[in-house]
Amino acid sequence: MIYHVPSEGDVFSAYRGGAVIQIIANMMRFDPTSVVVCQSADETWGYGRDRILVIPALRTYFKLRGRKYLPLWLTGPFFRHVYKPLLSRLKSGDVVWCHNQPAICAALAGIIHSKGARLIYHSHSSVAFYASRSHFRSFVADAWIFISKAMQQEALGFFPWLNDNYVVYNAADETLFYPRQEGAGSSNPVPVILYVGRLDTVKGVHVLMAAMNLLQERKVNALCRVVGSYAFGGSKATPYVKSLVNSSPSNVQFEGWRSGKEIA
Repeated sequence: MIYHVPSEGDVFSAYRGGAVIQIIANMMRFDPTSVVVCQSADETWGYGRDRILVIPALRTYFKLRGRKYLPLWLTGPFFRHVYKPLLSRLKSGDVVWCHNQPAICAALAGIIHSKGARLIYHSHSSVAFYASRSHFRSFVADAWIFISKAMQQEALGFFPWLNDNYVVYNAADETLFYPRQEGAGSSNPVPVILYVGRLDTVKGVHVLMAAMNLLQERKVNALCRVVGSYAFGGSKATPYVKSLVNSSPSNVQFEGWRSGKEIA
């Protein structure tokens, strides 16, 4: 049995979940017995309740934590307590597939291995943030997965002792996303630059706006379509989002938040 463990703040939903949740939902298609362990969920991915283990206490913790990263001496006992519904299920040969959360791994690794189960750490973003922290040095995973060779090499630069590390690229649903058929559309279309993601400073959307301003000044014919909002599933405009809209040139269109099918 494989148990997918995302961030304590992730909602297992096709409309309210983030990019990592979409990856998990697609991975679950290839293993009919796999289960996701999350703070809340709905049925928009089409999986039955037997494939979803909900731990409501994670939602409360996420709201209290906010954007702060708490020390391991505090999070360890908490995670070991609230993840008891998962830990009590584990059997020898099971796999706990943890996505982007070294603090959860550090808290649960000892119990996971004591039950004869295995731990996979799947890194979906840069590990540079953790370079000065104890998270990665507090547990041993049976396999480390990175979404690109660049991120794999970066991680090994910080943590050269990471054995059994692999690159598994992100994928797309080929029934929704596929190349345009040859000859389809206009014979001389305006190039479209598409951004899909959260509208947050860490994503650098303001850099994209500056680039579109340069293209317009240089009279380069192009159109940028920005899809997303500050939070998954849509949200009110933050001061940052308002500044993006106010500073954007006429060759930029803001489309708001869209689900995967709407994006396709």
